[in-house]
Amino acid sequence: MIRFRPIITKSLLWIFLFIIPVFGSFVKFADDSSATQVVPRVYLDCSFCDFDFLRSKIPYVNYVYDRQNADIYILITRQTTGSGGREYTLTFLGQGAFSVHSDTLTMVTLHNDTDDEVRRNLARHVEIGLLPYIYDTKIMENLSINYEGKRDTVANDADKWKLWFFRINLGGHFSGEAASSNYSFSNRFSGDRISQDWKIQFSSRLSLERDRYVVDEDTLFSSESHKQFRLLVVKSLTPHWSAGINSRFSSSTYDNISSAVNVAPGIEYNFFPYSESTRREFRLLYEIGYELLSIDDF
Repeated sequence: MIRFRPIITKSLLWIFLFIIPVFGSFVKFADDSSATQVVPRVYLDCSFCDFDFLRSKIPYVNYVYDRQNADIYILITRQTTGSGGREYTLTFLGQGAFSVHSDTLTMVTLHNDTDDEVRRNLARHVEIGLLPYIYDTKIMENLSINYEGKRDTVANDADKWKLWFFRINLGGHFSGEAASSNYSFSNRFSGDRISQDWKIQFSSRLSLERDRYVVDEDTLFSSESHKQFRLLVVKSLTPHWSAGINSRFSSSTYDNISSAVNVAPGIEYNFFPYSESTRREFRLLYEIGYELLSIDDF
């Protein structure tokens, strides 16, 4: 019995050492598995979104009002595009058990899209961004995916305008009576082209106004005109540096300026990459300009 006791002790020791790691692994696996069974808590950071509409379209997650308590943090920002529409950036950041996932989606709308079209498109992109977080949860049991396009749809159509977008604005006014009359006319033509390497913007404006007054059988006339042309050209040098030139030509009879020419080259540094401009930016801009004025004599 005395000789046999150490053998039993050794066997029990090996069994104990074997069971503890296996049991610990099982407990860890059970914890990880249970974490994926909970409904994710979402914190939506968006100052312009229709929250009620998003909640109605995406009801299968829990929405919280404290970012620290969320499993998924969604930041939505937007900026104006060169075509007059908007580019939306959706940043998804997992927290806690979902911290292994992070992603960024972009969405572009046209200038003539309605508010309803924009919010529906935005809700669709939020759903797409949530997929990596919910594919391993019980939500997938009741989730389906539908494709609404056509099989022969061409994904990338050629841009006939080469990224250019033009605007024309016309306006006028007329009023008159026996003792006075007034008419005015204005027009504006502008163009934009924005790409990853270049930003080109120009605009021209012309406004005319004429007044007539009858005073003691005398007819008096007054008129004024304004003209302006502006050109901005910026070249992206690196993800942080850009350089360009801003120029303007104008004249105004109201200000007695026959011509005014302003030319200002400049350089800019962004502490964050320009690709993250919808989320964060901190820029330093330095310009040095030259202006030449020609004033009319009275």
